[in-house]
Amino acid sequence: PFADESVALINDFRVFDRWGDMVFEQQNFQAAQQVGWDGSFDGKKVQSGVFVWLLEATLANGDVIRLQGSVALVQ
Repeated sequence: PFADESVALINDFRVFDRWGDMVFEQQNFQAAQQVGWDGSFDGKKVQSGVFVWLLEATLANGDVIRLQGSVALVQ
């Protein structure tokens, strides 16, 4: 996830496959770290498909936001 200075902390970032299995999770990191999913699961590249992501972040003003979306992965 990319964020500006209004985001203090990414509390949780998860990616799920179409069956609902979690293929990536990272918790409690600064937005500036640019942590991301590399398209792999258990050390192997996943097949092309649509994946759902969920993100919870704490803003600089203390508010907590939750965002979700999808991404198409093409290998």
